[in-house]
Amino acid sequence: MFAYISKCVNIGKMKTDKTVSTYLDDLVKKGQYYFTLEEISRELSVKQESVSVSISRLAKKDKVQMIRKGFGIITGLTNGTLHPSYFIDSMMKFLGARYYVGLLNAASYKGASHQAVMNYTVVADKTIKPVLLKGLKIEFIAKNNFDEINEIEKVAGSGGYFYISTPELTAIDLVSFPKRSGHLNNIATVLEDLLDEINFEKLAKICTRKSIPTSIVQRLGYLIDVVLGEEDKAEYILNTIKERRPYKVSLSIFSKKEKDISNIPFSKKWMIYENEIVEPD
Repeated sequence: MFAYISKCVNIGKMKTDKTVSTYLDDLVKKGQYYFTLEEISRELSVKQESVSVSISRLAKKDKVQMIRKGFGIITGLTNGTLHPSYFIDSMMKFLGARYYVGLLNAASYKGASHQAVMNYTVVADKTIKPVLLKGLKIEFIAKNNFDEINEIEKVAGSGGYFYISTPELTAIDLVSFPKRSGHLNNIATVLEDLLDEINFEKLAKICTRKSIPTSIVQRLGYLIDVVLGEEDKAEYILNTIKERRPYKVSLSIFSKKEKDISNIPFSKKWMIYENEIVEPD
């Protein structure tokens, strides 16, 4: 009797697994590579607990990956790593977060990223843990001034629409997060490629926001002026600094601190200690 009951339970599991697997196959045929447990449960009229068990078995076969509680991606029918553009917008909606793809990833959509990008950077209005995929890590930067950010544009990717920062906001973010942007040499290289995309009147307007540190505005202006030789373009930024009471800062926050700063070249124009030589690639 026990053997009979066990056999029936196993048959039920197999049937559920097959039904869930077929449902996921149908999603892929429609061009959708993400799913939620709630959605599958509702569409198949199967208890969510049963769906969760089936998904766990499919995950062991590398056919799916749960990247957030209740939200997963379909991996078994793709070659290599599923690009975040296929699911990032839906995932962020699932998490109830405002966002934009930023830094080097945003720059790459404008053809301005030279360094191989191993991480995918997303800026959000809340703290979100990283997502680990095969060969790629999705990192999240939390910003608390999302209400004043308007420099976000909708773009079409292979997997659908998602949001990225405009060239103006990208430029500021690159300087704001130098470690995640490949440090100063790479930042200067990317900025150089972004110059024709940037509206400097719009950039200057962003630079007036109190949420943007004065030191970031100084470093950005210095890179555009001194390193890239675009004095006329940098003038837009310089005008905003004059109203912000600039103070003496170091160009690189990662260089070894010198006890005697008198030997370090100083840009009076930008109030910056030139403690690192920046050379675009």
